[in-house]
Parts: sequence; structure tokens; C-alpha cells
Amino acid sequence: MAKKILIALMTLAILLSTGLIVKAVGKNLTDSAEVLTCVKAAVEKRETAIQNAFDNYSTAVKSALQTRKSELLSAWDIADRNQRRVAIKNAWNKFKEAKRIAAKNFNQARLSAWKQFTIDRKNCKALPTNEDQGIDLSF
Repeated sequence: MAKKILIALMTLAILLSTGLIVKAVGKNLTDSAEVLTCVKAAVEKRETAIQNAFDNYSTAVKSALQTRKSELLSAWDIADRNQRRVAIKNAWNKFKEAKRIAAKNFNQARLSAWKQFTIDRKNCKALPTNEDQGIDLSF
């Protein structure tokens, strides 16, 4: 029993020292219209940036698919098996690299949008929104 109380007191001390409880206690839980409008604009900016990043990702992957198709069809015009095998392998490797780069660019743009949103939200003097930044990775 004493061990449980000690753990609870230590947890409380940690929360108090980090200011997590102090920020929540005595704080008005209603945001002003000005804060709401400011955060709404920040959300609009973030979501538009993520949509644009996804459009770019989609366009890049579609282009990579079209290139892969073209290169694979050309490879099947090659009569020599060894040369054809090399051409097929190269087509797939180019596709994988293009897809990797598209994903990397999307992730960088997504992270940048969220980082800017955090800055904008703080400038609005709003508390964290508790939104899941990783949800955009599930496309």
C-alpha cells in the first residue's frame, strides 16, 4: 500500500514539475472567438498543404507506373533473354526508386505542414489540439 502511495506521489510531483497539471487547473476551458478563428485558419492551411502534398505524391506515382509500363512493354520487344531480363529488372528498379522518392517527398511535405501548424497554433495562443499526425501515413 505504501508503495502505491509513493508511486502516486512521485507521479504527481513529475506532473507538477513539468507544469502539466498547473496548465489545466484553473484554466478557462472555453476559447475566445479570436483563438478559434486563428486555429481554424491554421487547420485550413495545414489541410490544404497535406492535400497538395498528396496530389504531388499521386501524380509522381502515376507517372512512375506509366513509365514502368512503357519500359516493360519495350523490354518484351527484346529477343535476347539476358538483355530482356536486364531491361525488366531496370524498369522495376526505376519504378521502386521513383515510388520511394515520391513517398519521401510526401512525408517531408506532411511533416512540414504539421510543423508549421504547431507554430501557427502556438501563435494563436491555443493549447495542443491532440490530433494524430501519423494518420496521414495510412494512405
